[in-house]
Amino acid sequence: MAQRLLIDLVLSEELCTDRDHARNLILRGNVYVNGHRASKPAASVSTDAVITLEDNRRAVSRAGQKLEFAFDTWHLDVNDRVAADVGGSRRGFHGMPALPRRTPGICHRGRQGTAQLEDT
Repeated sequence: MAQRLLIDLVLSEELCTDRDHARNLILRGNVYVNGHRASKPAASVSTDAVITLEDNRRAVSRAGQKLEFAFDTWHLDVNDRVAADVGGSRRGFHGMPALPRRTPGICHRGRQGTAQLEDT
């Protein structure tokens, strides 16, 4: 029976968006292995283990949580709108994943530097 790190299994099962998100979910106690709460990202786990996720948050980051809150509080409709994240950090603005769930027309992410737009 092959073994892998829990964080790698969570990523391969596509239960989260990136390695940082996977690590945070595990450390918060939101990941279960065969029905038992897992708490160590580097735990060695069988590749045939059943990995489940209990995540109450829809947004990955604090910025995403704030954006979701604004959408819900003020009933903002971004359907068929153009969204832009200007002045993003090296990894971009983490609120952007909240937008596709709301089906905007187009999302652009601008990174520091020049001529660096990324369609999402």
